[in-house]
Amino acid sequence: MTVEAKVLDLRVPAIVDTGSMISIPVGILAKAQKEGYDVDSLEVLSEDSIIPVFDASRNRMDFLGVVKIAVELEEGNKVNVAFHIADDKEAEILLGTNSLGKLSVQVVLPPQEPTLQAEAPERVVVARRMYIPPYGKVLVSARHEGSSDGERILWPTKHGIAAGVFKITNQEVKVPMINNSEEPMILREGEEIGHWETEKWWEGIDLRPHMMDSGTHELTPEERRKVLHEQVRQSTGIDRLRY
Repeated sequence: MTVEAKVLDLRVPAIVDTGSMISIPVGILAKAQKEGYDVDSLEVLSEDSIIPVFDASRNRMDFLGVVKIAVELEEGNKVNVAFHIADDKEAEILLGTNSLGKLSVQVVLPPQEPTLQAEAPERVVVARRMYIPPYGKVLVSARHEGSSDGERILWPTKHGIAAGVFKITNQEVKVPMINNSEEPMILREGEEIGHWETEKWWEGIDLRPHMMDSGTHELTPEERRKVLHEQVRQSTGIDRLRY
């Protein structure tokens, strides 16, 4: 964090760093002297009173000396603090751990916002191995990899299955599927065919005609054909099925 400070009758930027020792570049002292400030009047601390300063690698840092300088922050206190003189020409001072308290500076960290972890989608996998002939249509027995039954939205990950609302019973569901190719298709047990959406379906969209009940309602062949036809049309763009 950078603030504005007044030292030696100069206004300079000041870097607030709670992990550093307060220091002033020799270049600022030279500038103040050039502007007419009596630098020789500053109180110089003896070497015996200087506490060694080490960097993060435990290497001792070298300074030209330590002097007491009055420092004032904008709308803050004006106090005399000991500045380590750094041998560089930087244009800002460093306000560290040995000065913040005297200057009534408090560094307040904002509360950390809780991290939202995205929930992994619940997979829908094939419950039993199934063979689908070319241009064949079947009801795939699928397994819900979750702990709850009820109505859920299925987003397919394989061609030939359309998105829709399905009813899970005893963690299983029947999913209409068509093989729209000239080659046979084999679905292996445990193979993923889609995942469940945890959010509710958008209001105003009625997918009840596509809803399959794996336990309480048995579709007639004609109903099954219509459901398959509609879902395949939405999924593949094919308007007519071969029977």
